[in-house]
Amino acid sequence: MNLILHIGLPKTGTTALQNWLSCNMKELRENDIYYIPSVMIGHRLAVETIPLSNRHYQPDILNIKHTQMAQVDLALNKAVSSGAKNLLISSEYFYISDPSLLIRVINNYHINLKKIICFVRRQDELLASGYNQDIKCLKRYMPFKVPGYFVMYDWLQMMNNWLAHSPKSLFRLKNYDYHKLNLSLFDTFAEELSLTTTLNKPVHKFANESLHAELLEMTRVANSLGHFAFAEHAIKAQQNGFKGSKFCFSDKIKKKILSYYKKSNKRIFKETGLEEFRDFASANEPDSPGIDLTNNFPVEYAIEFFLWYRQNIS
Repeated sequence: MNLILHIGLPKTGTTALQNWLSCNMKELRENDIYYIPSVMIGHRLAVETIPLSNRHYQPDILNIKHTQMAQVDLALNKAVSSGAKNLLISSEYFYISDPSLLIRVINNYHINLKKIICFVRRQDELLASGYNQDIKCLKRYMPFKVPGYFVMYDWLQMMNNWLAHSPKSLFRLKNYDYHKLNLSLFDTFAEELSLTTTLNKPVHKFANESLHAELLEMTRVANSLGHFAFAEHAIKAQQNGFKGSKFCFSDKIKKKILSYYKKSNKRIFKETGLEEFRDFASANEPDSPGIDLTNNFPVEYAIEFFLWYRQNIS
């Protein structure tokens, strides 16, 4: 059996793609692809192949470990016995897995790695999205501070780690922001699965959309005052059409982040030869498509928000 591995980096449409896969399990089977519907099975397999480190003791990993490896064993054996030629597994945690450990595990089931699909984002966009998510869902209130270099955000290093254990032809690196902008995320994913269509139940809803810049700063301030419930109101208002500006780090912050990955990003564009990575190559001169209102509370917007919320939601 051949394995198609989806390395779903955080904030790259992974949940949307997994929902799409779940909606189309029957059609995938008709195309000789067996998809394990339980995302937790993929997470547990990925966690099992993360090198020993402090990461194993963090809350999200400990929660995943409630799923026993015996359940993974059962799922993989069921997949092999299904008679399908291809097995598809998706998880947000494969990007921190040790490729050699993962390949060793799947080979025990007579499964061979056939293809690796990975959507990445330019580091400034990824960290901006993560910061937004932390304020929206994790009660963060401290302003963003530019971190130093982290190997986990070096996509060239990640790709080379996998290529050290598999042929270059197996690795498919894609630019998430490029495909989201062009509404081609599902089409591209389907194409990599050798499907001629996105099938009959495409899911064009992206989970965990970032808050507007104004709502984000209002939520951050509310979190700092202990009013954590405000985030729910902000999310509900945005989902119901309340408008705002796109959130984006300032050019100064973006340039600082990208300075750590400049050479790596340029090599990605050069080695892939894909036009979609051109903005990675020119990452030293970002052009902010949005605004950052940190420490600049939008008073007039806040008044409009509360009046609109009272009339439309309350």
